[in-house]
Amino acid sequence: MQRPCGARILFKADQLTARDEAMVIAFSLTVFSSIVWVPWVVYYIIYKYWKKSAEKKDDDCSARRKRKLVGYAILLSLAVAIAKPYANPKVGHWLKIRRWGLWKAWLNYVGMEVLLDNNGGQSK
Repeated sequence: MQRPCGARILFKADQLTARDEAMVIAFSLTVFSSIVWVPWVVYYIIYKYWKKSAEKKDDDCSARRKRKLVGYAILLSLAVAIAKPYANPKVGHWLKIRRWGLWKAWLNYVGMEVLLDNNGGQSK
């Protein structure tokens, strides 16, 4: 990589390891693709338990209990979606996310380099 003359490196990311790359890919597939798989999982759970509880007429109390649990799960997920605790910076500080290995893996994956140009962009 070519750098401008007189430029000084202020920050350089570590070399990307296979572990870092695997962590970033797994995290991306889990979190970023959750917009696709989470609704399908919720639909499957609701459909499965709703269908089973509707078929069982002899155990009416158990069916009502399962329906209540599914309803509470939906309400809880809606409450979390509305409250957005994950968007609050205090939650990040409380979880100490920067101490996780995932934070360093992301920085290595991005692999940036910060330079200080002493010439102020002027070529000699």
